[in-house]
Amino acid sequence: MRAEDLVQDTLVAALEHPPSTDRPLRPWLGTVLRNFARKTARRRSASPVQGSELEQEDTSELAGPGELSEQLESERLMTEELARLDEPFRQVVLMRYYHALPPKEIARRLGVPGGTVRWRLKRGLELLRERLDQRCGNRRMWCLLLFPLARPKSATVAAAAGSSAAFTGVVAMSVAQKTGAAVAAVVVALLGLAVTGILPDPLNPFARMEAPLEVVFRPLVPETVAQEERSIAPETATSDRHSIEAVSPGVASTELDASRPLAIVEAVITDLAGNALAGASLREVTLSGPGPGATSGAGGVVRLELEAGDAGRGVHLESGLAGFTSSTQTVRIAPGETTHIGRLELAPGGGVSGRVVDRDGLGVAGVLVTAGEAQTDRSSLERSRFGPQRISVPACRSDAQGDFFLRGLADGFVRIWGRGEGRLPSWTAPVEVRDGQESCGVELVLPLVGDANRIRGVVLDPDGEPVPRAWLEYYHRSERGGLGMGDGEPARADGTFEFVVFDDAVLSITAEDPEGRYGSATAQRYGPAAAEGIRAGEQALVLRLVEGERVMLHVYAADGEVVEQFGLEVLPVEEEDLPSDLSPKPTSGPDAGYLVPNAPYYVRITAPLHAVETLGPLRPEDERRSLEVHLTATPGLQGRAFAGGEALAGARATLHRVVPSREHYERSGFRCWQEVQELDAASSDGAGRFVLTPRAAGEYVVRVEKEGLAAAEFGPFQLGAELLAEPFEVHLGQGGTIEGRVYAPLGEDPTGTIVAAHRGDGRPRTVRVGPDGSFRFAGLMPGSWRVEDREQESARVSTTRRQYASRSFEAEVKWNCEVHEGATTRFDLRSRDAQAYRVQGRLTLDGELHERWVAWLSPIDTPFFDNTSQAPTSLLDPEGHFELSAAEAGEYWVCVKRVGEGIENAFARKLHLNESEMEVALEFETGTLVVEDYDVVPLIEGDDVPSLIYLWSDESGALFASLLMPDEAGTCTLAKVPAGQGRLARPNLERLLDPMGWEVVLPVEIRPGEVTRVRAP
Repeated sequence: MRAEDLVQDTLVAALEHPPSTDRPLRPWLGTVLRNFARKTARRRSASPVQGSELEQEDTSELAGPGELSEQLESERLMTEELARLDEPFRQVVLMRYYHALPPKEIARRLGVPGGTVRWRLKRGLELLRERLDQRCGNRRMWCLLLFPLARPKSATVAAAAGSSAAFTGVVAMSVAQKTGAAVAAVVVALLGLAVTGILPDPLNPFARMEAPLEVVFRPLVPETVAQEERSIAPETATSDRHSIEAVSPGVASTELDASRPLAIVEAVITDLAGNALAGASLREVTLSGPGPGATSGAGGVVRLELEAGDAGRGVHLESGLAGFTSSTQTVRIAPGETTHIGRLELAPGGGVSGRVVDRDGLGVAGVLVTAGEAQTDRSSLERSRFGPQRISVPACRSDAQGDFFLRGLADGFVRIWGRGEGRLPSWTAPVEVRDGQESCGVELVLPLVGDANRIRGVVLDPDGEPVPRAWLEYYHRSERGGLGMGDGEPARADGTFEFVVFDDAVLSITAEDPEGRYGSATAQRYGPAAAEGIRAGEQALVLRLVEGERVMLHVYAADGEVVEQFGLEVLPVEEEDLPSDLSPKPTSGPDAGYLVPNAPYYVRITAPLHAVETLGPLRPEDERRSLEVHLTATPGLQGRAFAGGEALAGARATLHRVVPSREHYERSGFRCWQEVQELDAASSDGAGRFVLTPRAAGEYVVRVEKEGLAAAEFGPFQLGAELLAEPFEVHLGQGGTIEGRVYAPLGEDPTGTIVAAHRGDGRPRTVRVGPDGSFRFAGLMPGSWRVEDREQESARVSTTRRQYASRSFEAEVKWNCEVHEGATTRFDLRSRDAQAYRVQGRLTLDGELHERWVAWLSPIDTPFFDNTSQAPTSLLDPEGHFELSAAEAGEYWVCVKRVGEGIENAFARKLHLNESEMEVALEFETGTLVVEDYDVVPLIEGDDVPSLIYLWSDESGALFASLLMPDEAGTCTLAKVPAGQGRLARPNLERLLDPMGWEVVLPVEIRPGEVTRVRAP
């Protein structure tokens, strides 16, 4: 069967029986196409004559010169214009159609809202249409030219659905070879159909599963136009909209407390073309909705004043204007300072207006209206309804009549959500949003929360009195679909509480006295005798705390002396293996003790200069009034703190673990060589002395801090099993300073660039630069630092940890700045967008190049076949040329692989990038490798990485890798394999950076232009 027929049948199947919208497109196409190929192979194998056709094409079926030319021109036209498409549109189109990623996944990988991805996809297709219009003269001409990509073979005019020859350069090739190229051809065909507008909804990224609401569209009215001058809505629309959060230029919409520390945020708001937007708003958003805001003047400049708190805080900001999509930023503000966030570009967008009503059709005021994903299943919608509220942008509140106008939405489909006090959160069917248009007539019904969705109760003490702010831990689940969620929150000041839950929810709840006077009470409908099973609708739940039995602790050292200071943890049995809190709040005196829990438990005691002691498991029914604990002494770290040559009292010393070399530890996006967790803490006395207690062998570092001085460290140092170390000193000073400027690409404003300085200790410092691009970090610990620009600020701290294979901290984080005590280090930073270093290259296989390939630059300390970091890629042109760029000099892999594939035909060559312009040529002679009788076994159970990979290298530093993915018969065919000595190797996850050091299973010699057959070992 010809590749053209495989493509054709697959495309027809896609058109007639498309996959579900949540299923990745490329894998589905590949499966369908391979199934067609296998069916054809089985049919032909029934006859010797037919079977021979698998080895030799019947040239009588080949397209004629005219048809083949038409097919080639169709694909060339589309791929050339796609390659010329500007970023970021080319990237999202490639990710959607060539990598088969759904819009939600694209948004996650790029770190942008889903609406932004949908707009970029739409705009990318529009730009492709415009380019094709200009190139072909009119739309009818290029639509006809692309139509052969979609025409079924039964059409009266015979034409192939896409020629694999445009990708492989050969007509006679095996079915296995044709499959990969044919899937690429189908992808090109589907992209062509999307551009022409004839792609059916199930394959269209903008299609939605649920029928959308019928709305009326009208042009968006500028917010500066007076309300009485706005046009009357169509008959099917609601009454004229209200802009609830309208604010005056330069004036905050909410009064600020002038007695509290204030900060200023300054920005310039423009459209995508760089034109200043007057009347655009910048405002803070919180869980309760829009907060203080200000509007931009004629030059697009806006200054927003916010309460900063005594120590500064992170704020979420929304910038928006009618007719544009809202943009969000997370910004750190400091009291008395102005934070420049630079240019905020707004993409075209639309809005939705309507009315929030109750079940009687009466307007509901004060409802928080937001937008959510349109393509969401029912169970996820229900979970969102009863789950914790999250910050959502854009947002508005309904006015006194229930009317709302939600601006700032990206072109596409959304659901409108409403949340109001005492109301059941609800959503609408999908609503279409159009750029520059207002979708009118949306009605959102928000019913009161009925008793069927409530659980009400009160927490009482043993005497029957309410317990204010009692802490409640709860978990509720739906009996319909297994939905469940849990959380914790305090009761009200009068001890009462209320939960809004699924109407068929079953709740378990535990109440605890905030002052620790009583034992806990597990909620039961019938009192403290039962454990759980509270059903939705319960309106008089009473949680009565009981007088808990108290056990006194008497803690002694090995010599019999009383230990006065120690920490105490009471742990459920299932938490025995959890790490100890090695620096809990000290408990002292003879009255130290705990309340007996109502389930088996352990007691863990931690004291300075003693090993951790764990008692248990203990049972609640055990009759005891006291426990004696004898601790084992351990050596301590004896340290002294100094400043200016004098002993430093009141300094805080902490003990930290050094991250092992094969472990990746990241804090708020910064790679760390030491952990932030404090294993022990102590304060220095009048002589500067302090003692820290390590409790296990390992590598550690001691950090010493005091306000007004730069922090200092001792270590890293290694402790053996005996935990012995010599006394040490730590000297604190004023520290050093790093200052410099950010150099942006020519003609661009550096204002708002986020500069970070870090030293791998999990305490990075960031600053946004002003119009002059200058930055300064003072009070830094002397030593090696890294200064870099960042994509965004983080308002919350997050920690990630994972195992790495011999990938050291030094290999990943390259220091670029040295700080000295009392000195200023000058360091100018070139923005990563400045693209200081460029690489021009070309890939040719046997003197030419076919199929679609992408190239990227990867640091030398990462696997060359892995681009999971989503480094920028360059699509190779038909002659194999590509261009790449990097912000820093250094050692890189220049990597190329087929579009949309993983470790399949991935080439790489080492390059020392040290000049502004460099060239690299990747030229290979190739052959074909056929591996037979291969029973694939995953390298890791549950993963799809096979146990064998084909590898090749040469003396120039070039490398090649390809997965072995057999067909149903156990045969794996690798086309375009570099000629020369290769090997079948077994991957070693601990040596990912050294693939040529993997275990060789079978040496293989590939001869140019020939087929080499081997049997799998």
